[in-house]
Amino acid sequence: MYQKEQVGGTVVQYHQLMYQKEQELKHCSAGAGEPPSDSLVEVQCQLADRYGELILEITALRAKVAEMREMTFTQERDIREQVKCEYDELVEDLFASQFELMKKFDDFRLNLHDIVCEKVAETRVEADDAISKLKQREGGVPGTVSHCDSLKQGGARYCISL
Repeated sequence: MYQKEQVGGTVVQYHQLMYQKEQELKHCSAGAGEPPSDSLVEVQCQLADRYGELILEITALRAKVAEMREMTFTQERDIREQVKCEYDELVEDLFASQFELMKKFDDFRLNLHDIVCEKVAETRVEADDAISKLKQREGGVPGTVSHCDSLKQGGARYCISL
């Protein structure tokens, strides 16, 4: 940004210098009154030399202004390209981080599923033990054993389907 301001200030200075030279050129042409005839040729030669010098200076200043504008445009383009590259890198990093997080969430979900299945299996075993103890105390009820077996098989299917 500093270079752009510096270049912009220099362009303004060259514009002012060019304007000043153009004003000098106008002043010389307006100030050339009717001198005596023998020095008229000499004055016209000096005036022509001065016009030539001023035209060369104006042309050089215009070329310098055009060069500085081109340099400014080139710098702006380079800065835009650099910012675009940095932005692209940041977006790529963002997507890489997103995919890493998704993988961690999937691993967590699978781990949680395994833990839940283990807890369900433990609960079933505890419930089966409690039912077995209850049967032993009450002397057993006909048909209860087949019902307990069907519960065990149904629980195994439930854990697999999770």
